[in-house]
Amino acid sequence: MLSDFTLGDAIGQGATATVYRATHTRSGTRVALKAMDATQGPNLRVVQAEIRAMARVEHANLLGVLDHGL
Repeated sequence: MLSDFTLGDAIGQGATATVYRATHTRSGTRVALKAMDATQGPNLRVVQAEIRAMARVEHANLLGVLDHGL
């Protein structure tokens, strides 16, 4: 999954993840890619709940979920 993207600069970082500028290599779509740190991050259920919640949100000031992989 991650191999489908070309990573750019890190644009944000928190306690459990880093967000990168990225480009989907086949489509050229520019995205923000959130990479969780498995050694510091929350458990799998918490990550899955965050993905589901973000996928439901539609707001002009928030990015939507294009895809996810674990």
